[in-house]
Amino acid sequence: MLNTNTFFNEGDNEGEIPFGVILSLVDTPLAIAIIKQRSESDFTNAYSPSSLQISELLGVVQLTIKIFNLGDVDSNMTYLWLIVLANDNTTKIVRIKQSMSVKSKSHIDFLHPLTLVDMGVNGFNDIKNVYAVISDPLFDKFEKKLTDFIDLIRNNDLSNALRINPCRVSRKVGSWNLSQNPFQLNGNIIIHDKGFADFILVSVDAGANANFGILNSDGSKQAIINNLKGKVQNIVLNTVSVNQNEIVFYLDSDLGVTKYSNKTSDCRLSSPSYAIIDLEWEDGGDGDYNDYRIRMIHR
Repeated sequence: MLNTNTFFNEGDNEGEIPFGVILSLVDTPLAIAIIKQRSESDFTNAYSPSSLQISELLGVVQLTIKIFNLGDVDSNMTYLWLIVLANDNTTKIVRIKQSMSVKSKSHIDFLHPLTLVDMGVNGFNDIKNVYAVISDPLFDKFEKKLTDFIDLIRNNDLSNALRINPCRVSRKVGSWNLSQNPFQLNGNIIIHDKGFADFILVSVDAGANANFGILNSDGSKQAIINNLKGKVQNIVLNTVSVNQNEIVFYLDSDLGVTKYSNKTSDCRLSSPSYAIIDLEWEDGGDGDYNDYRIRMIHR
């Protein structure tokens, strides 16, 4: 979870002293991992627990967020952008025109009102997710991968934009967490807040191939990863938009059987952290739940 009280100090991070303006929407441990480029391959954390909160009353949207400066130089020109992703897959970039000052090794609590029109939606429930992005245009600019993500959003190329998890490539990005616990796991029942989830194939120990996806409420299937045996392990293989309700996953095995995540005889579920669900599948062969291990990580 977000730690709002930790900052770089001399001697932190194996003796490294961060010179300059180092803006961040995440706490020090996550910022260190991103700076050291560990975050893109570290699937033990969602890398998005910013303090971004958005609420609405009578058409007025209230934004609140903590903005950190982990460096040793004050920022006198911090700007904030919002990237709004709507349920209909349209996007909008909102620039907050007001600049801010953030003292070194400190943070500010920023509050700002917006309208639904500002955010490009008709109603508050039309919002699927929001990313907050900060920058000091003189002393702490966007990283290239973050720039690539923003350019894809500007071009309405959402499918390619979602291949980049901006929270993993920049400490300047935070995701709107609808709740502190995006997953609710009760036995083999998974409830997920609406938003996006990354899927990683952790391991394979099966003789037969299989396809994996979501079972829709009407009985149709939404493929997430096909031909699991041929896929690379421990990288993000797909990012999927998830609605706010119970999720049931399926595993179609080449053994001629279909398994479902809500059945204890088919799948074993666990949650090693607040933003992660692990699915361990028995594919119908030998009763071993290690045939396929898949990890879902909330963005």
